[in-house]
Amino acid sequence: MQSLFVKDKITRLVEEGKPDYIHIFTEGPIGFSMRGICRRRNLKFTTSIHTNFQQYVRYYLPLNITVLSNLMDKYMAWFHNAGSGTMVATESLKRELEGKGFSKVLI
Repeated sequence: MQSLFVKDKITRLVEEGKPDYIHIFTEGPIGFSMRGICRRRNLKFTTSIHTNFQQYVRYYLPLNITVLSNLMDKYMAWFHNAGSGTMVATESLKRELEGKGFSKVLI
């Protein structure tokens, strides 16, 4: 629950640290807050995808999987496309994400 209320702390850390570049590795509340801070302050950032989070939701939420999967794909592309690049581990994942509207996917 603490991760939902981190925006002020993250903002303070960014102000104090004055980073040249930021890497965001989660699309959840902390990553969402950091993405917003980077966008508002015009800070360069990258992201990465380590799991197929958007596919896991079918196991956790008893909703229409197709609709939910499409929404998750759109959210993930929106989230990651704002950065300078999205890092992935394999060529096949790169192709899969590009097919779902991701841009600037890097291996």
